[in-house]
Amino acid sequence: MTGPIEEFRFPTAIIRKGEHRYSLRVDRIAANHHGRIYMIGVIGDASAIRGMGAVLGGKGDRAIAMTGLQVTDGQVQTALYTCTRIEEGYRRHVHRLGLGMAHAVFVGRDPRFLPNSHHEALWHVLMGTRYTTPMLRDWVPEIVGRLKAEGLLRPTMNFRCRCGLLTAKPEQLDQIVAAAVRSRSVAFREGA
Repeated sequence: MTGPIEEFRFPTAIIRKGEHRYSLRVDRIAANHHGRIYMIGVIGDASAIRGMGAVLGGKGDRAIAMTGLQVTDGQVQTALYTCTRIEEGYRRHVHRLGLGMAHAVFVGRDPRFLPNSHHEALWHVLMGTRYTTPMLRDWVPEIVGRLKAEGLLRPTMNFRCRCGLLTAKPEQLDQIVAAAVRSRSVAFREGA
């Protein structure tokens, strides 16, 4: 019996559009366990980057084949994954590298997606327009722990990034913060 998959590595994305087949080097990816891509960074020929944009921006579920490695029980194995786009679409950031090459990052527009799940980034999301719960910055580690315990903040499957999904509704965040205050897990600072 094999243990849980410890790590994924996705060195290549293969996309097909019509009669064309493109191969791109993947430098980072965040996907859920169903293979939905929330963020992907690729390097390759500029026409292949345009092809990737067409596949991610198109209608329906077009599959993207990902060849890579998976590490299970310390053993590295070659693996093939099939990934698909998310319905909300993507923001595209492209930088030309010269000699017909480009680097592109496609970031999902899903409001639950966190391209960066560090505490400072989470603080900005929690203080944004999506949530109205009052809290202090010092409370973030405790609130994040409670969100994770409730399954409302989950990491995506990541390669060379630290992304996540924040699925908490405003009422759920209100309840979590209220419970933290009631249990005195968080404190009010003097002068705050």
